[in-house]
Amino acid sequence: MALPQSRNIDDFLDAEIKTESLLGEGLLDLGDILLIVGPSEVGKSYFLLQLLLDLASGSPFLGRYTVNRPTNILLVQGEMSEGRFQERVRKLRQNYPK
Repeated sequence: MALPQSRNIDDFLDAEIKTESLLGEGLLDLGDILLIVGPSEVGKSYFLLQLLLDLASGSPFLGRYTVNRPTNILLVQGEMSEGRFQERVRKLRQNYPK
């Protein structure tokens, strides 16, 4: 992604900037950066995995928020061992078609 060139506020407001909503009506747009924070053991990892599986499959997130199109996902996971991560993905994956 290229960084935008420096411009004044009028140029910025006059520019045609296209957005593509991936989730719901602007809850998550293509190119957004999502940061999920919270105390330990509250379900952040499961929440994120659910979001990623729904985005990848095109299924409604949490059964409520429309995923506008299936999307390729890249997840860099450094939180837990590969085996523990596999267990979590396996639990959630059983709810999706192959």
